[in-house]
Amino acid sequence: MIVMSYLHLMTANHTDVRSAPKAASYSQLSTLAECAKRYELSYIARVPRRPGVWFPAGTAVHATIQRYLIEVAVPREQAA
Repeated sequence: MIVMSYLHLMTANHTDVRSAPKAASYSQLSTLAECAKRYELSYIARVPRRPGVWFPAGTAVHATIQRYLIEVAVPREQAA
């Protein structure tokens, strides 16, 4: 059932079947199994999603680690 739904959705918006994507990730197939409309909006129509509330915190953590590595950790190794 999932494979048939996947093939139908992948070729529905493409006039030429050869232009449809040839592979699907686990998350794509999982989304399709949960809700075909969500799959269509996410992966075929590519409707932008609102970013999660955790993104600013994650970005801040990554920026802090990067700054630490550039300004503290790497200069110590180079000085040694």
